[in-house]
Amino acid sequence: ASQANQRATRYGLDQAKGRFLPEIELNADVGQQRIDRPEGIAPETNDQWRTRRQATLSIRQVLFDGWDRATDLYRSRATISAASYRVLVRSEAVGLSSVEAYIDVVRHNDLLALAQDNVRRHQALLKIIRERFEGGKSPIGDLEQTIERVEAAKALVAQIKVAQASAFAKFKNYVGNS
Repeated sequence: ASQANQRATRYGLDQAKGRFLPEIELNADVGQQRIDRPEGIAPETNDQWRTRRQATLSIRQVLFDGWDRATDLYRSRATISAASYRVLVRSEAVGLSSVEAYIDVVRHNDLLALAQDNVRRHQALLKIIRERFEGGKSPIGDLEQTIERVEAAKALVAQIKVAQASAFAKFKNYVGNS
């Protein structure tokens, strides 16, 4: 969109340059004409249809307009320059957003790997605590606390998966492919 705006602005510059050129106007017409002027024309030529032909050519060149055309040209050039900078800003913003989205995808992949490893470690710990509880060496509170921690670790994995999917969708939106 920024590039299209820049191209449209260039047409405005062409129009501003065109104001320095002379204006040429050509008018021509041909057609039947009835003349009825009894007091001004002899009776034998009065009240008859005649073919009328007329052509005019006019050329107009503005010599000085109080610097209006020149300032219009400068304004058009400045508008093109501003449009070029808007294209640059937009492309940099898209690039930055793409990089941020990529970093988010990588970060969430790493977090998911850590969270899944955390679940595995908590499950291994639960197995040890369960064996100790069944052997009578650990109280029920230790077993319940360990079960809660395993479930909390699983909930964290689910949250990270949702955030990972969101980050991937954002990345795909900016880049256009996976």
